[in-house]
Amino acid sequence: MPPISVDNVIETNSKINRYRFRLESLPGLVQRGEIQRKPFLQHILLGRDLERFPQAEIFWRAEREGEIGIGRNTYANKWMPLGDKSIPDYLGLSLELLKRINLEAAREDDRYWMVDHKSEDLPVLKDPNGFFTKIFGEPTDRKSQKFFDNLLEVTKLLKVYSTIYISKISNLITQIDINVEIRGKKRVLTFFFESLEANLPDFPENIRLFTNEKIISGRLLIGIPKLGGWDWPSHGPWAQRSINLIKEKDEYKRYREIYSTEWKWFKEDYTEEMARAKNPSQPATEGLHHPIVLGAGCEDNDLPFPNYYNEWFGNDPRFAGTPNFQKNYYRSFHHYGGHETGLEYKLYFEAVALSGGVSPPPRIVNDRYYSARDWGYGGNRIDENLNRMTFVEAIRQYNRYSEEGKRNAFLIIGHVIHLLQDVGEPDHARLVAHPASGYNEKEAYEKWGVCHVLATETFAAACAACSWILGVGCLFCGGISFGAVEAACYASIDENEMGFEKLIGEKWNLVQIKDKIAEMSPLNALNYDTFFQDVADFAINKADEKGLKSALGCSALKYFPLIPDCDPDINSNDGNQCLPYITLTNEVAPRIIGYSAGLIQYFYEIVNHPPFVQRVVIIQGPLGLVPDDFTKLPAPANEVYYDSQWIDQVPGDLKIRNKDTPVNKPMNPDLQAYMFIQFGPNLPPLKSKAVKQETLNVRLYTENNGINIEIPMKSAQSPAIGTYYWGTFQLKRTQKPYKLQLEIQAEDASAHLIQRHQGGHQLDSNPGTVARANVDDPPLYNFISYEPGADKNHLLDVGQSRNLNTTIIAWQILE
Repeated sequence: MPPISVDNVIETNSKINRYRFRLESLPGLVQRGEIQRKPFLQHILLGRDLERFPQAEIFWRAEREGEIGIGRNTYANKWMPLGDKSIPDYLGLSLELLKRINLEAAREDDRYWMVDHKSEDLPVLKDPNGFFTKIFGEPTDRKSQKFFDNLLEVTKLLKVYSTIYISKISNLITQIDINVEIRGKKRVLTFFFESLEANLPDFPENIRLFTNEKIISGRLLIGIPKLGGWDWPSHGPWAQRSINLIKEKDEYKRYREIYSTEWKWFKEDYTEEMARAKNPSQPATEGLHHPIVLGAGCEDNDLPFPNYYNEWFGNDPRFAGTPNFQKNYYRSFHHYGGHETGLEYKLYFEAVALSGGVSPPPRIVNDRYYSARDWGYGGNRIDENLNRMTFVEAIRQYNRYSEEGKRNAFLIIGHVIHLLQDVGEPDHARLVAHPASGYNEKEAYEKWGVCHVLATETFAAACAACSWILGVGCLFCGGISFGAVEAACYASIDENEMGFEKLIGEKWNLVQIKDKIAEMSPLNALNYDTFFQDVADFAINKADEKGLKSALGCSALKYFPLIPDCDPDINSNDGNQCLPYITLTNEVAPRIIGYSAGLIQYFYEIVNHPPFVQRVVIIQGPLGLVPDDFTKLPAPANEVYYDSQWIDQVPGDLKIRNKDTPVNKPMNPDLQAYMFIQFGPNLPPLKSKAVKQETLNVRLYTENNGINIEIPMKSAQSPAIGTYYWGTFQLKRTQKPYKLQLEIQAEDASAHLIQRHQGGHQLDSNPGTVARANVDDPPLYNFISYEPGADKNHLLDVGQSRNLNTTIIAWQILE
């Protein structure tokens, strides 16, 4: 085969109008696309790795006013105008490079001529300080100076050479390798070329640009996992500590249902040690930890909720159709603001699509998202088709009068508590996104591909800076700059530097505020809104007092201006730097925990079902018996004379109750009577209602003959139904049968919202209509179908005495 001919190679490749290329330097840089020289058109796919390639798509074409470009993140499909420059004509630059190389030394094998080249006469090598200053500007702070010093050191140490592969059969340039060696480590940029006969994909016409703000192509390669927030080691244990605070300060057991260990789905407390031992992306175990803790941990889920959510809510299509039950949805965009105003949209938020595969939620009003306060409240404040894990929905769930409804209600309240915890973080309260706050510097740079994207952008800038040196300038300056910038960027990373939330997650724990919490009680507020407002305002004030600006513990990376506050900045080994952030947390965390406990109590006071007389049983038998259990006396000779109870018509979604009286026969006035009363509703975990003993008044009376029998009642416990009450009485003996009206008065021993006109603590005199907190009547949520007052739903028959003389004597003695 004849030797290589430069003229033939140049002529052959110059005739190519359309070609396909591939540029790879893995991990970090992948470009694949098609270039048409005349008329000018480019279609390029971009990525940082092959696993998820392509991550971005761009087009460039010629217009009268010059080149115009558009690009999109392939996960978001939102086209944006580009503000940088088109991809260089790599094949054309390669031809210019060939003109400057002596091809007599070309190597060859069966398929290719291989032309090696080593260029040291480049600005980036001769004067790296001046070259990179033109690209990046002068260092202005400690971090940019550290990066710049590393960049100059790396550049002095690197070696660069290239190899061009030319097909012996076609004379086409098929591949170029640019090898950059730094401290014995090699980084290779490889270009692949092939002629293209087919047309390029058409430039998208008549599309609606998502924004008029021009971006650089590198922005399309950035992926942001989240916008910030307390991590799972905070949310779960803090929610648990709020529950425990309620228990510790509940002297009269008025809130016992909240912290009861008798829930079948609550076996043990959730601790910080458990949280840190788990994968932070995983919630606590279903059936092991309190639903409030589960909900607090899962509110940050951008992926679908754990499987048990579908099991718990699966029969309700209102839930199955909302985001996070079946698909990804970024709930965290609605986690800002303790008042009515939420987070303002920023263009860089679109970067979350590269991490999660879906775009940010649509903005709601005036380019903003729902505030955390309103997202947590629900009702008519938000689109409930987006979120059912709300305060209003928790009331609806509790109103179901079922164990499942209570469980679901507390799970949902866990989501609301998460939001209250969030607005206690000053960045959330100030409406400032803080994507780096939960990471150290190494984690943040790797998550977003900072070094890869910075090196890619520098490749283009260096190519342009060396364009005056034909061919060799662009490819070599670009390749050298890519390798040098990437290496310098990695060398500048300090994993001891971290954001505020990362610092707290690793260097702080609840032990530091145990004395403060021990001295406090659950903190109350006027209504739902004021819980959020008070927590948010307190957090802002405490951060202001210490001069801590948002985003806390984060700064802007000068050479990576695409994401504000993306560089974690607190030196975790420097006690003086850490102190104000630790002190801030020591002040806001007790407030968060106290108000969370107060909000849980407030919810319970709203929804706690009014008590009613669920069942009355009267048994007659010998004197002096003490029951073994509800309706069970030790003597075998006792007999049931009256048994009446209210039966739920539709258990689990209660609308009405029916009274069922299977036994109602005239009582024997010659026998001792034993009365058993069960107060409802009978629901786990505490089962039957307990009432205040001092308010329990039970009497039998007649209107016409003056009989009035007061029945002292005692409380007792049954494994099956929980608390019940019993007492004994002796009937009046008469010659004729008569009827007695039973009247029962009592007040609930558990907590209710006493600000209401009808607080809910009194007996519901009409159990047939089911009392519910009215979700459409804030802030008091007055009960509907609730008629407080004495229960007079039982009229008892008394038969004739079998021994009247004995009866009269006995009655006189009793009197």
